[in-house]
Amino acid sequence: EGKDDIYDLDWSADVSYRDLRLREEREFSEYNFNTASVAMLRQAFGACHKEAGRLIARGLLLPAYDMCLKCSHNFNLLDSRGAISVTERVKMISQIRALVTSAADSDAAGRPDESVAAIRAALALAPDGGELEGLLVTYAGRVERMQAETNRREREREAVTRIGKAQEHLDRYREA
Repeated sequence: EGKDDIYDLDWSADVSYRDLRLREEREFSEYNFNTASVAMLRQAFGACHKEAGRLIARGLLLPAYDMCLKCSHNFNLLDSRGAISVTERVKMISQIRALVTSAADSDAAGRPDESVAAIRAALALAPDGGELEGLLVTYAGRVERMQAETNRREREREAVTRIGKAQEHLDRYREA
């Protein structure tokens, strides 16, 4: 459209982006940067973190992931309010990452084929060089390693079973 300001873009023939979103931008900016209750956000972060862990333990991975997103949102609001120190920031990011990793590992262990398919679909949608792509590639590698480990364990069990049967045959032969 050749316009320099996003709010001047036409949303439709008679509605601009300004008409549609400016009030929302102003109100959420006021809330996010000036008004959000730091105490409430800290409490919400803790509650969502605890609930995500509980859900992961129960195998309810999609609701757990939703709680991880809520943790992330509360973290971002605390960060925008300037309410967390550098060390708290690192700690909270690590807490969220640990939850997401735990959920991903549980998902990959329980449904490796579905996980790989989901990774491929997400990679197809990820922008080039995006953080999402990097996370998904890392997750894909983790899933593949878990699948390889599962396959190795299955082969070991099969080998132990074959050895046990061979030992039984050998024992019967010696008895005969």
